Amino acid sequence: MVAAVRVVLATLKPKDNDRAIAMSFGFKVAKTTRTAATILPKPTNVEYSYGMPGTIVFKCKSLGRNVKYLVECSLDNGTTWTQCGFSTKSFSIIASGLVRGKEYIFRIYGYNDAGEGYPWTSGGIIAAV
Repeated sequence: MVAAVRVVLATLKPKDNDRAIAMSFGFKVAKTTRTAATILPKPTNVEYSYGMPGTIVFKCKSLGRNVKYLVECSLDNGTTWTQCGFSTKSFSIIASGLVRGKEYIFRIYGYNDAGEGYPWTSGGIIAAV
């Protein structure tokens, strides 16, 4: 039986090794279908609250599995943008390194294999506390 497993593993791609090993032990493994990544829409239901001094916590409706979120902020009404937050968790994105008392405009967008999605931009200026 060991020789048969080696033959099976040799014919599969490296990312298929886990599946082949599970099958060699008699487990039934469902075949997954991968689809091409699509550009993500802008985040919806975005809310924010103040966290630790110099941080703002954003929450939004998840854009799907395997989506990371980026937060950018601007001090000059959107002329220049600086990355100020990143999260691999759905629903919670933390913008940090903000200067207390300054007023910011934020934009948040999802990121996947297709690249950056469309951004959500804060409607008004949010002051860091």
